[in-house]
Amino acid sequence: MENSWKKTVLNLLKATLIVLLSLFAAGMLAGVVFGEKIKQLAIRELNKRLATEVTVNGNIDFSVLSNFPSASISFNDVILKEMLPEKNNLLVCEKISLLFNFWNLFGSNYSMKKVIAHNGTLHLRIAPDGKRNYNIFKPSADSTGKEFTLKIEEAIFSNILIRYDDEWSNQHYLFATKSATLSGDFSTEKFLLKINASFDNKRLSVANIDYFPNLPIELTGTLGVDLNENIYTIEDATIDLAGNLLDVSGSVALLPKGNQLDLQLNASSLRMEELAALLPGEYAVYIEHFKSKGAIRFDGHISGLMSTTSKPHVDIKFEIKDGTLSHDKLIESFNNVQLKAEFSNGAGNNLTTSYLNIQNFSTLFSGNPVKGNIVLQNLVTPHLDIKLDGEVSLEKITPLFPSEYITELRGTVAFNQFYFKGPLTHLTKTASIQTLEAGGSFTLNEVLIATDRTRYDHLNGEFDIRNNQVVINRLSFNANESDLSFTGNINNFIPYLLHSMTDTLPNRQKIGLNIKLSSGSLSWLDLVGSSEPVATAKSKKSGQQYSIPSLFYVFTGSISGHIDQFRYDKFSASDVHGNILFLGNTIYFNDFGMNAEKGTVAVNGKLDISNRKRNKLELTAKLQKMDITQLFYEFNNFGQNSLTDKNIKGELTTELALQATWDEQVFNKSKLYAVADVSIDNGELNNFEPMMALAKFVKISELKNIRFSKLQNQVEIKNQKIYIPQMKILTNALNLQLQGSHSFENIIDYKIQLNLLKLLTSKFEKSTDDLAEADKTTEGFLNLYLTMTGPADNPIIKYDKSAVKEKIASDLKKEKNELKKVLEQEFYEQEKDQQQIKDWKAPKEIEYMEFEEDTLPSSEETDEVPTVTKENQQKELDNFKKIFKPKDPAPK
Repeated sequence: MENSWKKTVLNLLKATLIVLLSLFAAGMLAGVVFGEKIKQLAIRELNKRLATEVTVNGNIDFSVLSNFPSASISFNDVILKEMLPEKNNLLVCEKISLLFNFWNLFGSNYSMKKVIAHNGTLHLRIAPDGKRNYNIFKPSADSTGKEFTLKIEEAIFSNILIRYDDEWSNQHYLFATKSATLSGDFSTEKFLLKINASFDNKRLSVANIDYFPNLPIELTGTLGVDLNENIYTIEDATIDLAGNLLDVSGSVALLPKGNQLDLQLNASSLRMEELAALLPGEYAVYIEHFKSKGAIRFDGHISGLMSTTSKPHVDIKFEIKDGTLSHDKLIESFNNVQLKAEFSNGAGNNLTTSYLNIQNFSTLFSGNPVKGNIVLQNLVTPHLDIKLDGEVSLEKITPLFPSEYITELRGTVAFNQFYFKGPLTHLTKTASIQTLEAGGSFTLNEVLIATDRTRYDHLNGEFDIRNNQVVINRLSFNANESDLSFTGNINNFIPYLLHSMTDTLPNRQKIGLNIKLSSGSLSWLDLVGSSEPVATAKSKKSGQQYSIPSLFYVFTGSISGHIDQFRYDKFSASDVHGNILFLGNTIYFNDFGMNAEKGTVAVNGKLDISNRKRNKLELTAKLQKMDITQLFYEFNNFGQNSLTDKNIKGELTTELALQATWDEQVFNKSKLYAVADVSIDNGELNNFEPMMALAKFVKISELKNIRFSKLQNQVEIKNQKIYIPQMKILTNALNLQLQGSHSFENIIDYKIQLNLLKLLTSKFEKSTDDLAEADKTTEGFLNLYLTMTGPADNPIIKYDKSAVKEKIASDLKKEKNELKKVLEQEFYEQEKDQQQIKDWKAPKEIEYMEFEEDTLPSSEETDEVPTVTKENQQKELDNFKKIFKPKDPAPK
């Protein structure tokens, strides 16, 4: 039984093989017999159907084996010209094969239903006038019922580069086709086209927007084609974009004025990490620094006319759950991202009217929650509307906001009901700052801010933002060994800070202040940081540099408070209190007081900072019972070495008026002017060179240490000289009257009346026998009249009774009266200033102004003492007050 079954199978196989071989042999025979005829029929039919020039540079082959079981006619090295007048190549192909049924070889009709193209380039083009280059078939040709018919139902492309340029509607495609199969009844005007294609998208540009750049694409689906109406209906299509599946449905109508689109796009699980690659280039630039993971649910609708003058409307809704978002500048990522969002190109179908609306956004960043809503409008000049609650680590987000000033930023900031609404460009435009809407409550926790000059740590506090105003409820920080706490209001600080961080142009905005501060211990160096002076020839010659902190130039308003202990360089003080007013280009020091050098100080003054290259200080001060040695030491002997802390001791009480100038941050000695009513009690002069010059009259040992119970006089400083009116000096070694000048270069010009006590007569050296040079007073003294001129360490001493006596007598009353008037006038002017500004209150609004570049005055300045008049002072103050004048209330 088994052998019978095997025999039957073998017989069946033999019969089948014989039949196939017979058919093959018959086909080969038919090919030999009819092959040439079929080629001639195909060429004749193609020439009859084609309306353009076609060139076959290679062989025309007939084969029953190449595409078995179909027979085929293959055209090698084919060039097909376009229909447009330019006659560019429409198709250049290595091989095109027309396939027909094998059994047609044994009949009288050859029906070509399939075409295969290998290795070529197809360039479809629509000219600006709407004419197409691919209408290559003659409309009247009909091959029905003939020996050879061309009724294509399937087209297969392999390794074909397809280029489509629609200059009329501004669309340009370039696809590198790996394989593509198109099937349908191409011989009819209305049919269903099934597509299965795999290609690389080199370019897909619509209205100058590139979509899906450089992505591998696989396309499957069914397209309803209506050639009469030029409508293409996508019934069921799936696009695989680099592994992201996108379902597409809708229609495209080719109209004379453009393409009318109505497309629906859906994705149930779009990979976030590849989202940027799917977006057009002009949209992807906004998220190019971000990377993401997770799945997006995506629904989009594209509708409207697409042409050279219009773009279709785009609406996209998407949802993210459990996503991860990272930025290329951040170490940590935003985790557990949840949001629902909507994107639209708006009423104008362009970037200007586009918006992105993100609702119910929440995430975790560095373990801290952040949630809120974000609306971004106008992608050309972005307008942001944001509402957030949460907490962030400053150290983690610092890379997003690089600054050349801040070198380290740490700590956390919590924000509650934070909102911001307005164009982002307004943050750095002075004229638009007041249009911003921003607010919220903030809490700082252990914040650290470090610059290349100083370091602020343990910054803690709470503050509210109310549009352009920051209301500080409490704020404190440490800077090295210093501490500072303050409350109050600050206007325009945040826009100023953002402008400084993001704009290379000079920042001309002002920061309004109304601050009250307190400190247990404060060092000026800790607060403003160190800055190494530039050692220029001018600074070496003229003195040390004094740099005004750059923020002082942008402050406007008031700072008041109390400091228990204050240090600046060598200077130290306690119980420092007072008020600083920044009004326009002048800084006022109002009712400034402190304990210093074992005494007390009260100061009123002002600093002119209108020119950054030249600053002028004017002040009046009252010093009570200060240690003069410590005073000279802490103030570096006031920049001179004639009389130093090594030479003088005593208790100083004085009233003084001073004017000083710094040019290019260098103290200008030639501009210094001062008048002082000086009193020194229990004083000593030690190793004072001008006194040592009197050694020919008094023993050296006694001149080295001269003690006096009280020294009182009025002193004037101008033109780099100290002018000393006549004064009486009563010491342990000698009594004298002195008048003259002492320059900053240590050159003296003294007139001296030296009184010789009888009980000290035995101590005088016998330096002269000319008693005519001495005069006996009614008090029983011998008076010597001397002039002392030249360098203080080696002066020239001469006897000049008439000149000295006459000078002292004539100048005594005149100089005293003049200096007294100057001193009284200066105190009057300062008191007037303080009266005018003592009732200053922080304005409700601040007028922000742009300032021109600072320049030096054009007129040459002289060495004359500046004159402070009532009229000038009042005019200046009135001009500054105008800036802070509150707006008039609205009429009821």
